[in-house]
Amino acid sequence: MDNCKQSLVLTPVEGEPRIQDLALAVRLSFERPRDIRKLIERNIEKLNEFSRCATMARRPENGGTPYNEFYLNQKQSIFICMKSETDNAFEVQAEIVRVFDAHLNGTLTPVALNPANFSRLQLIELAMQAEQERIVLEKKVAVIQPKADALDRIATASDGAMCPTNAAKALQMRRVDLITWLLVHQWVYRRAGNKNLIAYQDKIHQGLLEHKVHVSLDAGVEKVHERVLITPKGLAKLAKIFQVTLLDELEGEPA
Repeated sequence: MDNCKQSLVLTPVEGEPRIQDLALAVRLSFERPRDIRKLIERNIEKLNEFSRCATMARRPENGGTPYNEFYLNQKQSIFICMKSETDNAFEVQAEIVRVFDAHLNGTLTPVALNPANFSRLQLIELAMQAEQERIVLEKKVAVIQPKADALDRIATASDGAMCPTNAAKALQMRRVDLITWLLVHQWVYRRAGNKNLIAYQDKIHQGLLEHKVHVSLDAGVEKVHERVLITPKGLAKLAKIFQVTLLDELEGEPA
């Protein structure tokens, strides 16, 4: 298997999933993977605008010169892909989105590695990363599962749908952050020149979103207004994704 076909592995750093610099360099097919650190250092100020760039000081096994190892979040990783200008940069960007989405949804991403392409130290580090992710995931499932079961019952019993503003309140987040997430993850979209949100048809078929349409008169001219609403099922799914509970917000609503 070629290096460029190896799957990306997420490493938890201070509770946040990140991609190790050399792993990204290998996936981008850098001739010398360590060169990615020079690229990161040249763009460190811009990377820090997304979030603080996680850095770990390392010392070679042979006692050589210490060096910094970087761990990038999703936006930082995509930015470095763009700056790398490698032939497969776009492919790797798409993979980064898929891997982080899989992490957000609580699913595992398969890791396909060829030991012949890694040093003994890299293999040990990758094994440790995989074990750390397994432990973190088991703890997360133990905490989330009772809430997820309760949310399933709420989604089935509750009637009515919420506009994005009320849904954001129930999810304990800003409306702009919720809408941005819905756009990025293809729950909704906007037509060119129109600020209204439109639900993707598959999300309507899944019962996650619905549309409310009404017609108004403006100076004698009929105008059609479309409004996206998040169903109880959709709200419960978002609560699972964002790992929040809606019990306090939904209790007492009509069934």
